[in-house]
Amino acid sequence: MTLLFQTTTQRTHSPQPVGFCTLTPVPYAEAAGMPAEKMPEVIVTEESTASLYNTPELVSEVRRSLESVVGAENLVTVDPTMGGEDFAEFGITKEKVPLCMFRLGTQSPEDIAKAKAEGKPRPSLHSPFFKPVPEPTIRTGVQAMTTVLLDLLQKR
Repeated sequence: MTLLFQTTTQRTHSPQPVGFCTLTPVPYAEAAGMPAEKMPEVIVTEESTASLYNTPELVSEVRRSLESVVGAENLVTVDPTMGGEDFAEFGITKEKVPLCMFRLGTQSPEDIAKAKAEGKPRPSLHSPFFKPVPEPTIRTGVQAMTTVLLDLLQKR
């Protein structure tokens, strides 16, 4: 039996990870008395996903553009999270691409109100219960991305 373990990135709210941590089942198996011939082969990798760091200046520009699309009252600033995001890789290339990742509201007002009334969190993007409302989500997303892009290109 071969088990592949990926190290986990220790995250901070800065652009650089602070280290790696690897957990394997071997010490637990040994402690439980598993014989050596039954031990799995453990392969450890050090692949990771960079912390996503939004470039503050770009965030300000994007926010101004989005205000013109959805209105300032519909923009919500969320607290930083420790989740990994492939998009972050662009910010750590030698070109140091400025980043601004924004989230698009996709749930119906009724579902949001129901979740709030019941004290339940809304389903996240990777949840099997995530159900965006297609038409307004796509329309708003295309309009938002197009407006941001055109505004940024005009300034360059």
